[in-house]
Amino acid sequence: MKKLITAALSMLLVLGNVQPVQAAASSIYEILVLMNLLTYDSDNTISETTPISRAEFAKALYLLAGYGTTAANSYTSPFSDVSYSNQYAGYIKTVASLGYMSGYAKGYFKPDQTITTDEAIKSLLLILGYSANEIAGSDLLYQTARIKGLLDNTALNVNQPLNKGDYAQLIYNALSAALKNSNQTLAQSLGYTLRSDSLSLSDVIDVNAVGPIALTGSASASDFGLTSPTTYLNGVEKSVSMRKGDVVYYSTETNKLWVYRNYAYGTITQISANLEDVTSFTAGGNYTCSTDVIKELFAANKLRVGYPVRISLDRDGNAAYASYYEQESDTDSTSSNSNSGNNSGNPSSSTVVYVNDGYVYLTIDGKTYTFELNSAS
Repeated sequence: MKKLITAALSMLLVLGNVQPVQAAASSIYEILVLMNLLTYDSDNTISETTPISRAEFAKALYLLAGYGTTAANSYTSPFSDVSYSNQYAGYIKTVASLGYMSGYAKGYFKPDQTITTDEAIKSLLLILGYSANEIAGSDLLYQTARIKGLLDNTALNVNQPLNKGDYAQLIYNALSAALKNSNQTLAQSLGYTLRSDSLSLSDVIDVNAVGPIALTGSASASDFGLTSPTTYLNGVEKSVSMRKGDVVYYSTETNKLWVYRNYAYGTITQISANLEDVTSFTAGGNYTCSTDVIKELFAANKLRVGYPVRISLDRDGNAAYASYYEQESDTDSTSSNSNSGNNSGNPSSSTVVYVNDGYVYLTIDGKTYTFELNSAS
C-alpha cells in the first residue's frame, strides 16, 4: 500500500484560457526559420525577391526527407562542379542519390543556378511519394501540384526562377500537404503534431523552440541567449518584464521569446491522510510537468489548510508551476476571475491533492495536473 494525502481545495477561479497561435501568411517565414528551412537576412527580415539556388533547395529537400539539419560529410565530389568541401556537398549528394534532384550533362549540378518552379515542384512531389512517371510532363506536373495544394496562395508560372517569397509559400504548402495515398501530411511525417489542417507556429514551437520553462524567479532575455528579442505575452507582441511564475518558450534561431502568464488558483480547506493505493487518476485528463515547486511547498510547510495555491499554466493550458499564492498583483495575467488577488469567498469547486510514489496530483475543476517531486523545473 502506498501512502497518500488527500486535500480538498476550494477554487476561486477556473482555468485561464490559452489560445494557440494560428499559422498565417505573416508567420510562414517564422515557421520555416524555426524549422531551419529559411534564414533571416542580417536585418532580421526576408528579402522576398532574392533567388533560391539549386544548392539551397537541395538542403531544404534533405530536411524535408527527414534527414535532420546537418548533412554527413561528403569525402568525394558528387558532381564535377560541386567540390567535396562545398558546404552543400553532403546535401546535394544525398538528394541526388535519392532521385529528388538530378544533374546536367557532363556531370554538372549547377549549384549556384537559381532553381526553377518546374524543378522545385517536381522535387516536392517526389518527396510526397510520387514517381517521376506519374508527374512526367509540364501539364501533369502542375495538375498534380494543384490537386495537392502546392500552388495555393501563389502566382507561380511554368519554369520561372524561384525567389525566397515564392519558395517559402511553396515549402509551407508542401508541409501541409498529405503524402500520396495517405492521410498523413509531410509535416506529420517529420514528427509535428498539427492542431488544425495546416501547420501552425504553435505546432513548430512544440518541436523547435525551447520550453516550456517555468520561472522560479525573475529573468532576462540574455538568460536564454537572446539579444533584444521580439517578445510576446500570452500570444500578443509586447514588451515583457519576466517574473516568477511566468512560463517561457524561446528560439535563438528567430530571436523570439514567448511568455505566458495564465493562472489557476485554489485555497486548501482540508487535509487528511490514509493508506489507500492509487492505481489510476485521470479525472478529465492527465497533464504532466516536471517541477520541484510542490516539493518547496512541503519543505516550507505551505501545504496547509487555509493556504492559497497558484498554478501557472503553459501555452496549452497544462500545469507548469505551482506555488504558495502571496496575493501579489497579477497584471497581464489571464484568468476567469477578475478578483484574482482576493483569496476569500465561497468555494466554487473542489480540488484533491494526491501524494503518491514521488508525484503530486492536483485535480482542479475536473482536470488533473501531475507534478514530479524528483525533477527540477
